Amino acid sequence: MLYLARHAEGLDCLRRFADSYLRCPAGVEHDLVILYKGFAQASSLDSARKIFALAPHTAIELPDSGFDIGAYLAAARLVTNEYLCFVNTFAQVTAGGWLQSLLRIASAPSVGVAGAMGSYESMQSTLKLSHKIRWLCNEARLPYDERLDRYFAFVTSGACKEWRAQAARTRPSLWARMRERVKTLGWRYRSSTSLAAALRPLVPGVPLDEQFERRWSVLAGSHGIFADYTRFKPFPNPHVRTNGFILRRQRLLELGFDMPKSKMDAWEFESGARSITSRLRGEGLAAMIVDRDGRVFDVQDWSHSSTFRLGAQQGLLLTDNQTRKFAYATAPARAAETRVAWGDYAGPPPADFPDLGVPFAVDASAMLGPRALPAPSG
Repeated sequence: MLYLARHAEGLDCLRRFADSYLRCPAGVEHDLVILYKGFAQASSLDSARKIFALAPHTAIELPDSGFDIGAYLAAARLVTNEYLCFVNTFAQVTAGGWLQSLLRIASAPSVGVAGAMGSYESMQSTLKLSHKIRWLCNEARLPYDERLDRYFAFVTSGACKEWRAQAARTRPSLWARMRERVKTLGWRYRSSTSLAAALRPLVPGVPLDEQFERRWSVLAGSHGIFADYTRFKPFPNPHVRTNGFILRRQRLLELGFDMPKSKMDAWEFESGARSITSRLRGEGLAAMIVDRDGRVFDVQDWSHSSTFRLGAQQGLLLTDNQTRKFAYATAPARAAETRVAWGDYAGPPPADFPDLGVPFAVDASAMLGPRALPAPSG
């Protein structure tokens, strides 16, 4: 088991992982390898080593380069264990027997990789959605829309500040104040005005959706500023998240991944069209998710796993900074994050969820591939 202890993330992350590792027995004999990444000063390295004083381990020191994936690939060439379980800096273990559960699945002949969480998110589709929101607010001059701001604050708070300022300059109408009062009483309110009805076309006679699609085709074209994002399949794009995953060492090395030179390269390893999940599935091997109770989910069933960005995430075998952020987010923010991660596979969005014309629909063809388990009955 290889844990990435990155100096730049601070010692508290290391302490949280060490505490969870000691509190939750792995359930299987294993070698613990700590990848001390970016510890340039002997004093800081000593402080990190003390955190793992109660967890006998092998230490590998690495420079702070190549991102997480680069550290994993470098370590895979240095150790000799048959199976490698990689865990990132922010991870925390939630249940005893966690490594045993992962190894039990990963060692099945039909399985290529197993992990604690997966996603159907596409960086291409998510970028398209967020860019459309920016375009609507900043260029199409969408009047301030409270629903859009509430669900997609993670976009509007940083990229649409002038648009958001409209709300502060406009005194709420009597109806708006009454609507807020109704919401405090627990009644569901749904606006009868769609976003499309509130917009005015920039080019007369050309619908805004069509205008944006023309713009996007240029931005994501071969010479566009977003061309690199075509290295990711549109939604749905199944991939095992690399914050905690296990596979055969030889299998990883045989895939021949290059050391990442950019963040985009690292993202591509996890979820690109040639990601580790896609390549292993292309070789006829399954990609599996294991929850904290040892239950196993094939790609086609990940959206029912109660793990990453699904409900209360009560099935998580490992947590990380992203799952903890989701747990403390507002209900609208969670709905939006669930939407981009799982789309219609997780069910319909809330009734008042803004429809921005970027599809997150079920696509049965994207789920085609090897199954290590029989399809669920019913």
